[in-house]
Amino acid sequence: MALYCPITGYEVFSHPEWLNHKVSDTFTSNFRIIGHSIIYSSPKGHADLIGTKKSLALNAQVASVVTGGIGPYVQIEDYAHLHGSSLSARRFITNTFNNSKRRLTIIFCNLSPPLSIAIKIGRRFNTSGKYLHVAKHYKDAIQQAVELSGQENLPQDTAPIDLSKYIADHYHSLVPVDVRSDDAWEIQTPEFSNNSVVIDQCILHSTTKGFLEPEHIPHIERMRDRCQSDIPDTSPIKYFVIDARKMKGVNRLARAKYMQSLKNWHQRFPIRMFILYGANTFIKTAAHLAKPLMPFKIRIVNDMAQAFQLIRKDRSKNLSKPYRMRLQPKSAVIAHDDIEKFIALFSRINWEQEGIQHSLNIGEDHPLYFLYQSIKLVKEELDDLFKERRIFENALQQSEDRFRTLAESSPSAFLIIRDDQFLYVNSTWEKIIGYNKKEALAMSPRKLFYPYAEETFLKNNITPATSPDLPLRHEVKIITKDAQAKWIGFIAKEIPYEEATAILLIAADITERKREEEARRESEERYRSLFENNHSVMLLIDPETGNIVDANSAAIAYYGWSHKQITHMQIADINTFTIAQVNREMEIAKQENRKNLYFKHRLANADIRDVEVYSGPIKMHGKQLLYSIIHDITERKIVETERNQLIRDLQVALKEIKTLRGILPFCSICKKIRDDKGYWEKVDVYIHKYSQADISHSLCPDCAQKHYPDLQFDEE
Repeated sequence: MALYCPITGYEVFSHPEWLNHKVSDTFTSNFRIIGHSIIYSSPKGHADLIGTKKSLALNAQVASVVTGGIGPYVQIEDYAHLHGSSLSARRFITNTFNNSKRRLTIIFCNLSPPLSIAIKIGRRFNTSGKYLHVAKHYKDAIQQAVELSGQENLPQDTAPIDLSKYIADHYHSLVPVDVRSDDAWEIQTPEFSNNSVVIDQCILHSTTKGFLEPEHIPHIERMRDRCQSDIPDTSPIKYFVIDARKMKGVNRLARAKYMQSLKNWHQRFPIRMFILYGANTFIKTAAHLAKPLMPFKIRIVNDMAQAFQLIRKDRSKNLSKPYRMRLQPKSAVIAHDDIEKFIALFSRINWEQEGIQHSLNIGEDHPLYFLYQSIKLVKEELDDLFKERRIFENALQQSEDRFRTLAESSPSAFLIIRDDQFLYVNSTWEKIIGYNKKEALAMSPRKLFYPYAEETFLKNNITPATSPDLPLRHEVKIITKDAQAKWIGFIAKEIPYEEATAILLIAADITERKREEEARRESEERYRSLFENNHSVMLLIDPETGNIVDANSAAIAYYGWSHKQITHMQIADINTFTIAQVNREMEIAKQENRKNLYFKHRLANADIRDVEVYSGPIKMHGKQLLYSIIHDITERKIVETERNQLIRDLQVALKEIKTLRGILPFCSICKKIRDDKGYWEKVDVYIHKYSQADISHSLCPDCAQKHYPDLQFDEE
């Protein structure tokens, strides 16, 4: 909230503890700061010594704020509500004022006769050299204060609107005005602008400029809502004041939308009065025509002062006595000659020709002035309507011409239907059905379309009742002139055609596409049968994501997961190989020129099985997938491993047997054997090295008898 002085427009500042501060049983203080360097004091009651001392202490606190607490200032003492003062209080005030170095002067206003005499006496005993000023009312006092303080040359926070006419002349004291504004309220377009302020939380004053068009109305509505949201809910905006001095005009549709917008606002926040000032003749006439149509008062005045005067009267009048204010001199009595002239002029107006051929230049003081202007406004609006109609008809004709040019050169068929009748068909449609244009237009759409699609086409699908802005897509079968069946795909949309509603069809021959779809459907059905009924484990995999798209019954039984579970898995959840291992297996398969790959797959029971996978691409529903057939080769791998080990063992044994059966170089003296590398080894070492036999040492009977005759040896 920002308060302003209505005389100077300077901002008025105060603290809650400065207002209505009761300093004694009989005395109340009020202090405000005006602008940069003026203190306004308006005490109430009877000033006693105790109250005066406390009031002057509060005055010192206020002075510590004004001009940064160090600069000079001027003080206004408004004694409109001061009933008297004690002698001791007056002496204390005089001494305090004389001793103040920052206070340049004091200006008294609204003095009672006793206080006026006391001030005059006090001047004679003033030894401070400061002159005491006396003004009649606040208006004179603030003007003197501004001049004496030199404040008119200082930068000020001023009201965004001239408030000098807002306060009535009989308001003798300061009545701060609550004025609110915000940059967010501003409307600025190339054709139209609007600046608004809210006064006393109930008056919306708008300064408009330019020409009002329909697209500007939403901006105005948003501006009103923002203004209302920035003031308390208990203070709705009741008065609208429009400064139309720079307003050029209003579009006819914009005027209707603006009036409806005000009616909508009135339903939410009842309007007391709508006031227009500074408007040109056209806008004033439009406002006069709107008066009987609006649920609130509409007033047309000359300037802002009259507008605020109307609001003051409306806010303060006795509601039991309706107030009527005459802002214009009373109109003269309408003479019989004036009526005859008006009728003659009215009868000469050519309503089929643009403009009014006869002059309507009469002054505003003429008793029939606004009636003449109303006729002129109505005639101008009718001319605008006829002009708009001609423009629309020309545009419509141009649109139809463009449509026919487009339709005749289009490879698609264009048809317009209304009430089971063709209104238009292009040459492409003739080629599709085999009938010439005359024959096609004479046909019934109901009879043309294939019997089983007839009801669906004509009764249920054509009219886009639920979504009129969206075209509807259909496919139907028709019979051509040479008795061939063809599929037609088309979109249908309601359009205006020859001053009525019709149905536009844009169609194309899709017979070949339908055949391809049927062949693809049959192929997919065959695949589905082979896939589901096959005893081999089969998976469909998305190669981009690795997601398992589908699994047949054999796969469900083999892996142990349900169909729902496995189709929510990825192949990486089953294949235990890492990406590097998978890539290595693919590289080996490529080198060996084979199409099968070997992996290890995990089952639902956590078993790991060796599998052989055959994969290839397959296109399903327009997407490229990987078709995989999986064979369990775990047992085969075990058999192969055992067979390979046996072969290796046999090869080693065979090699050893051949070595012992060969010709061995044997020394006849030391009995050593030479190996294949040329080294001589003892017989026992050589046999142990090249066979699986272990050597044990003993003595034969002959050697024992020969070398150890004294020992007895067991023959065994």
